[in-house]
Amino acid sequence: MFFLFDCVQKKPQQAAFWKEYLSYQKNIFREYPTGGIRNALFGNLTSEDVYLLQEKDDMLSIDFYLQKTDQGFRNVITTEKIPENVPYQIHVEYFPTFFKDQKTFRMKREMVSILPTYGHLDFFHHVDRLQNFLRSGSNHSSRLALISNTHRYLCYVCHCDSGRVRNASWLLYELNESTKIAYPQFYKRFNKLLNQVSYRITIFKSEEFLNGIELYNEGTKTFLKIPDTSEGYWSKPEVLHIRVSLFIRVYGLEIDIKNLGYKLHFYSSKNYGKITGGFSKLPEKKLAADFLRFFRQAW
Repeated sequence: MFFLFDCVQKKPQQAAFWKEYLSYQKNIFREYPTGGIRNALFGNLTSEDVYLLQEKDDMLSIDFYLQKTDQGFRNVITTEKIPENVPYQIHVEYFPTFFKDQKTFRMKREMVSILPTYGHLDFFHHVDRLQNFLRSGSNHSSRLALISNTHRYLCYVCHCDSGRVRNASWLLYELNESTKIAYPQFYKRFNKLLNQVSYRITIFKSEEFLNGIELYNEGTKTFLKIPDTSEGYWSKPEVLHIRVSLFIRVYGLEIDIKNLGYKLHFYSSKNYGKITGGFSKLPEKKLAADFLRFFRQAW
């Protein structure tokens, strides 16, 4: 939902950034829509995908890059050194390990891309402008659609709305028949998923949880809630915290994960920007099961 920040003021260079980035992702998705190589590249490895990896010194890896051609981009999986100056590349390493006596993998992933300049300060500048725009009383969805191509498009392919509640603005996007017609596979997958999973993601500054931006769902409805803050509040963060809570109900199993914490540090200078991060809080976890229901649905 953060694609909304092209609103209020158009920035050709930033638009070019997203256009290029999304073209890379679309090219990958077209050839690797689900499973297999896509799992290996994006950290969702299963035991059935291990054969796709290269083994060396107790480590498994996969290397991918986009090659520019006269017809567009070509996806390349390679065991050789990746050429220099390719527009997009991914290197993933998997290290076999154990978690509570279960075999699993520790992962290290590196992605390098050549894109038009768009730093994190540009992004947060748009966050701040969006918050001020919504707070100003111009928060009606149709008004936002007049100045945001992304919001206008989302309203075309799904149901959308906006409003105010307790000193905060909210935006709503809900899957509907328009989504089903425009993106049938996406609708089929996420309509089911969003009815099985409830999530809440909060992004906030240190010791200012109540001012945090929230992204959460209620069934197939996805909400973005932005509390009122002073102008400039989001423009130049140095540290941000992310809290994630997730509730999954499927086949009689109920998995409740609360307050997984991640911490981001931002560094910037005139010609340099850097973001580092790491997990800062282990989640609370609960698992419950209705085994009769599990076997009924499994069979």
